[in-house]
Amino acid sequence: MEFHDELREELEHELRGKIEYNNRDLLSELLGSAAGGHTTQRSRLITDRINPLTQEDRIKTIVTSILENLPDELRTLKTVANRARASPPVKEERSMYEPLYDIFEHIQSQVQSMCTSPRMTPYTAGRHFVETSGKSLRPDEHQKNDNPEKPDFVLIDPLVYKPATWRACSAFFEIKADERDGPTPRSGRSNTTIKQTLRQGADYARLIFSSRPHHLHVWGLFLCGNKLTIGRFDRRGVVLSQEFDVQNPEYMAKLEDSDGWDDAADLDGAEDANDTKNLEPGRKAVSTANPKTKKSTKSTTTRKDTKNINNTVTERHSKTKRTAENEPGLVRFVRIIVRLMYEMSAIELGHDPTVTVFGTYTYSGLEYPSFTISVGDGPAATSWVTISEPIGASLSLFGRGTSVWYVIPETEATNLKISQPTVYILKNAWRPSSRLGEYLIYTRMLMHTEVAATSAIARALAGGDVKGDLRGEGVGASQTISIGAIRHSHSSPSNLESDAVLHRVILKDYGIPLYKFRTITEMLRAVSAVVKGHRVLARAGILHRDISPGNIMIRLPNPQVETQNGKLTLKHPQFEGQTQSAGFLMDFEFASLPNGEDRVGQSNDIDDIPKDGMTGLGLFMATEVLMSVAQDIAITRTASHDLQSVLWSILYVVYYDAHTKLNDSSRSTRARLSAIRDGLQKEYALLFSASSVENLLASRATAFGTCVSAARPHTEATCGGVQYLLMYTDIMFRDENITDFLEAVWILLRRCQPEFIPTKDHQYADIYYGKGIEFAQTYDDTASTGQGVSSPYWRMSNFARELNHDILEKLLERVLGKVESRSECGDGDDVDEDAREDEDESEGNHQDGKEEGGDADDLTDRLGALHIAS
Repeated sequence: MEFHDELREELEHELRGKIEYNNRDLLSELLGSAAGGHTTQRSRLITDRINPLTQEDRIKTIVTSILENLPDELRTLKTVANRARASPPVKEERSMYEPLYDIFEHIQSQVQSMCTSPRMTPYTAGRHFVETSGKSLRPDEHQKNDNPEKPDFVLIDPLVYKPATWRACSAFFEIKADERDGPTPRSGRSNTTIKQTLRQGADYARLIFSSRPHHLHVWGLFLCGNKLTIGRFDRRGVVLSQEFDVQNPEYMAKLEDSDGWDDAADLDGAEDANDTKNLEPGRKAVSTANPKTKKSTKSTTTRKDTKNINNTVTERHSKTKRTAENEPGLVRFVRIIVRLMYEMSAIELGHDPTVTVFGTYTYSGLEYPSFTISVGDGPAATSWVTISEPIGASLSLFGRGTSVWYVIPETEATNLKISQPTVYILKNAWRPSSRLGEYLIYTRMLMHTEVAATSAIARALAGGDVKGDLRGEGVGASQTISIGAIRHSHSSPSNLESDAVLHRVILKDYGIPLYKFRTITEMLRAVSAVVKGHRVLARAGILHRDISPGNIMIRLPNPQVETQNGKLTLKHPQFEGQTQSAGFLMDFEFASLPNGEDRVGQSNDIDDIPKDGMTGLGLFMATEVLMSVAQDIAITRTASHDLQSVLWSILYVVYYDAHTKLNDSSRSTRARLSAIRDGLQKEYALLFSASSVENLLASRATAFGTCVSAARPHTEATCGGVQYLLMYTDIMFRDENITDFLEAVWILLRRCQPEFIPTKDHQYADIYYGKGIEFAQTYDDTASTGQGVSSPYWRMSNFARELNHDILEKLLERVLGKVESRSECGDGDDVDEDAREDEDESEGNHQDGKEEGGDADDLTDRLGALHIAS
């Protein structure tokens, strides 16, 4: 199964219990002032440029024009919907694209014709919907391109016509031909059913969140047949509106009667479903002659007829107070599109009100924008400017939505020619309301004298929960931004399983993530420093509980900030072989403090471990912790669990280095690695690409050779461990000390895996693969041999609890001593790779004295010995 398929399956699992269907208030909130709400700043700006008509009159004018000029487009949409409901069904989704695009363009031209200013501006141009079939949406560098699909339409910023990246998209519009494919389960079906359309929408929202980390929520539209549903996605779930018929029969039948079309029953697919010829994908249906009158539908429609129809319906609805629920479907549809394209502010579309785009940047530009971010509240608030893309950003829809940035004070961002600013690190994340904010956790950690004395632990400069004006009108500016506050008008507390609060912290330290190491020596020094720092934390009764390659940092001197054409960039210092502490640990959001000080009224237990999706930090958890998550069993976290995460992080960053070399290095380097490319990719996918806890446990069982199921035979090919990674280090670093070190890391991890206690029959052997995991509560001396055990179970090895700082520190000291010794002799890994390749090519042999081609011969011998095809 492809990774993006696994990810969608995991999304379906995560969606359960997080969906609110048929919400009656969501549509009114989207319509804002159109449904009796407030008038936003953007609404006023566009209104100022439009002739003095009431909004009601504007919408009436646009709907009248659509009925006059686009009857064929409306009929095509209806016909496609009818054919999808026929027997047998004919689904022609692509035939809906062109009519919808024509409607969007017509709405845009109508609004522009109402503008008093002839000059095209972002406000008069408006956002617009762009059809994306046949187009690619490029991810930014910090995103993983794990989704080859994209929505049918995306909403993009004004004056942008080619959305090159996901970053340009602020909302999505998904199309289905059959109304039965809508995101809401049909009547009589269980509400636990997650429709495929909703799962798709959740995936699109996830990608918009990851490309726009400062979005608080994402809007999505689902047009299935003639039924439209509005969705709003946030970090705790999704709220769906009631669906409505865009061409509701009561309204559209009047048009059809005047035009000589079939009566309203035709809208239900009674007669017309099988009359029209197949519509070619992407092609608009042409007008057809009415079988009763033998006249073309288009030729019988007059401007006067259509105006009379619209006036009749408008007059009928004017007798009652207009709401989002009682107006005609087409009127409501146009009102929604106008709101999204012209009237909604960035805040209403989901943008964080405490964040603005800096300088001349835009979301849709080729370069990633910088942002001005507020930290704190009131007079103590400070503003910071981000530089380049985030250091890291969550790829998950639900969870913490973490993003980490390099920042400088805003006051210094415009004075770079005068002085060089200090660069800090900013973390932005949604914290569970049951835990203290990370800034307070840092503060309490540093109250311990030993912790404050070590340089291997990051230090917080400022931070706190984020407060801002979610309505964009200066009202309630001190409101804490939480999921509950975002859903203030349309969700009761019972609809929100647990609240989350947006939190920020500024760190004084500067560095790069471990996976961006430039030399093996640099990476080893950073890990060594962090392990020593972790020992200090453990002595103080503090556990990190969330270690990953993204929060083990390589400490570097302050970089130089440069600006070119108003764009900010960083110039990192070169590695100079510094011998001081070269690493630090950050991201203590889920750290446990003594006496439960990190909690708000709850015990310090497993129930709050970070689960940011399996594309996130779960990949580096100790196996015992993963097993407890799979079974929802509380366990006591130990220092050993953190140290196992360090070991997993070491393996990951070397695989990441291999991935970089395979894709970005010189031709000669790629040629040297070509024989092991596939093997490396398979190993990495097995260990670090699972999309769920269960899949990750199964992958680890396979990699460590604990396969006992007939469905997963224990073979050399499937239980090969990290052989290709070791071959990679042999080829690239040419230092057997590094290879031996990584092999030792693997052996330590293998000794930490659970032991299977079998019986004569292995009917429960598959429990390690997600069907259930049994923990032995008590066992005697015979348990180790399996004698007298009534049923098989997994238990953690004793070594998993005995792994300690002494073991890792000695291992790191030994390999660092040998690697640094080689570096001093000029024979280490710190030689520039391109220079070394030039030297190899000029001398005709390798540094280790082998003749040219020796690596390839040695590699062939290794592959043959392992009986694995390259």
